[in-house]
Amino acid sequence: PSEELRVLFIGRSEERKGLPVLLQAFEGLVEHVPARLTVIGSMAEDVRRYLADESVEERIDALGHTNGPELWRNLHEADVLCAPSLAGESFGMVLTEAFAAGTPVIASEIAGYTDVVTDGVDGVLVPPADPQRLAEELQSLYLEPERRARMGMAARQSARRYAWPNVAAQVERVYEEAQLAPAPATAMERIARVSGFLPADGSQVSPPTRLPSLDPEPARAAARSGLVRKAALGVAAILGLGLT
Repeated sequence: PSEELRVLFIGRSEERKGLPVLLQAFEGLVEHVPARLTVIGSMAEDVRRYLADESVEERIDALGHTNGPELWRNLHEADVLCAPSLAGESFGMVLTEAFAAGTPVIASEIAGYTDVVTDGVDGVLVPPADPQRLAEELQSLYLEPERRARMGMAARQSARRYAWPNVAAQVERVYEEAQLAPAPATAMERIARVSGFLPADGSQVSPPTRLPSLDPEPARAAARSGLVRKAALGVAAILGLGLT
């Protein structure tokens, strides 16, 4: 391939959105392939403070906040949208906007994004806070333009799931299911349902259960390792030993 890879990031410069991770990955990427990064939602000074190599700034366009038409134009012109958030995303709205433009995405494998991206089909999921893996996937998409094009077509198909007619139909089905729920048999049962003491659909009360962690397995393993080390430090302190 001869053209540069056009990478797009949309979001604030806060750590949680993963801009520092993307910039670190981009610095490594441009050492191997021609690429240009457009940043929407952050200013040039926000980008500059995260760069280890100031010369890379000439390959970055920080546009700050943009209006609808300019945002849509950048989504269409990008080869890939990067969404490297670390956590705290309830739903990947920006991902669906990229899909609607026919642009594949590389996103962190976190709750919210995994509900939108089908890994290897309309985008790529990478571990959060892993600039090395992010750079490798960006390089791979540059070197495989046909794969990138297939992902773009799949992304446009995926966007149809979130079109308003489909969303409206899903909401309508929920209301229809609610209407099928049996009516309360007694006034007390009606009061209990309205008050939330009984399920509104007339089903049995389910005992409380704990959800599994929403973090990827590597993060859970790291957390377990940290707990083990803390326990070991506690034991060592009691015994008067030192850990190396």
